[in-house]
Amino acid sequence: TVDRAGAPKPDPAMLLLAAHELGVPADQLVFVGDSPADMLAARRCGALAVAAGWGQQSGDITDHDAWAATPAEVLGLLG
Repeated sequence: TVDRAGAPKPDPAMLLLAAHELGVPADQLVFVGDSPADMLAARRCGALAVAAGWGQQSGDITDHDAWAATPAEVLGLLG
């Protein structure tokens, strides 16, 4: 959360912290979000930016690596 990472999205601090705690490189993360700020945070740390089509702001997202209309579709992206 922002209180642990120190900066809100689109700063990638939360994603970088998650990668560190998971013990994986940030470019191995898949970040699913429902806002343009989510996609920008993912891009800034090198994660795959997946737009959540079921989210509140998903209609505002224009820049993403992949689009998932449902949570089940996210699993298909992990192949």
